Amino acid sequence: MRKCVFLIFLAFSSLLAQNNATPPRVEQLSNGVVIVRGGSSRAPGAPAKQDEAKAAEAAPAETQKETDKKETAKAEKPPRLVESEATIVLPGGATREENTEDTVRRSDGVTEAIRTLKNINGQTVPYLTDREETLSKTPTSEVKERVVQRYDASGTPTTQEITKIETRKLGDGTVVTTETLYKETLNGRMEAIQRKTSREVKNGAVTRTVTSTDAPSVNGGFQTILKEESVERKIGENRAEKEVTRSARVGSGLAVVAREQSTMSKSGSTSTTETTVYERNAATNQLGLSARKVGRLTENADGSQTEKVETYGFKTGSGATNINATRPELQEVVDRRVTVGSGGEVRETTRVQQRGIADTATMTAGPTTEVVVKPTADGESRRTEIYERGVNGRSNATRVIVEKVEK
Repeated sequence: MRKCVFLIFLAFSSLLAQNNATPPRVEQLSNGVVIVRGGSSRAPGAPAKQDEAKAAEAAPAETQKETDKKETAKAEKPPRLVESEATIVLPGGATREENTEDTVRRSDGVTEAIRTLKNINGQTVPYLTDREETLSKTPTSEVKERVVQRYDASGTPTTQEITKIETRKLGDGTVVTTETLYKETLNGRMEAIQRKTSREVKNGAVTRTVTSTDAPSVNGGFQTILKEESVERKIGENRAEKEVTRSARVGSGLAVVAREQSTMSKSGSTSTTETTVYERNAATNQLGLSARKVGRLTENADGSQTEKVETYGFKTGSGATNINATRPELQEVVDRRVTVGSGGEVRETTRVQQRGIADTATMTAGPTTEVVVKPTADGESRRTEIYERGVNGRSNATRVIVEKVEK
């Protein structure tokens, strides 16, 4: 039986977002390093060289068409089918399967994810369906609808959520995206419970994005409960800076609760990201240093990668705040290595070290994840093994996941 690999919203949202997705300006890897895919000579978020831009403008029409075709061919399409099965490895080596199954399919602008559940009677019933469809699309606008339907243990439909996503490109290049979430009430009516509006404005080397999240107020209408302002600056070809300010409703107004400052730079094949996080202290209402993260990623010509991310903060191994610390202390180290075999096999190993609970001065081994991706005739296969250190100090497999991906 094919089983779940991801958390439901994380997996479904990620897979749905890939449908009709455009290449990102910068790419945030899972461990924290920001890079530009395929841009080894360009900094994160940096524009193309002026001479390259001029050459593109001067290129004959037929040559430019061929270039566009090549770029389109290079763009990786999201998989049209993802199936997976997961096995839990119990102490002693025994295994058992999970009782859920996920299937994700794409076709003709529609992405549908279905999760089924085997109930206590042994019956396979629907648990959740997540369907996203493009309703209309023009050069300056796009409208999508996402419907999430939940079911009870017997497979009977219960609540439903609908999200309408509208993206508009204005004449000055500003991109406005509005997402309105509707939820089914007890009387069967659909009521708007959240509205998120994002406005992205580009002005030369500076990109500003303001995202507001609104919710119904007690007086009727909507009021802003969260706001995020992001400013990204491109500095030459090898450097970019980004500042994110987050505000939340405190009392009758909005107050800044967090601020992140990041510097992304590139030297040769190595990308470096340094992020400093400041958070609001509820007692003083002031922002104070909360954490730092430093990540370095090296991409080699043969496709291999090495990445190391260090996170510093004021937490102890148990998660409590260390009130005696005068500066951020090392909390976690993530090492990731990717190698590519001669047959196209890609092996990715991620090892985590975390601050110890008993001895906070040392780092202890955390989980290790190994992912092996092999090309197949119609896509690829992925095998993920998760290892955790047991009471005997040995690292043992606790979960094995096998995925089939058709492209």
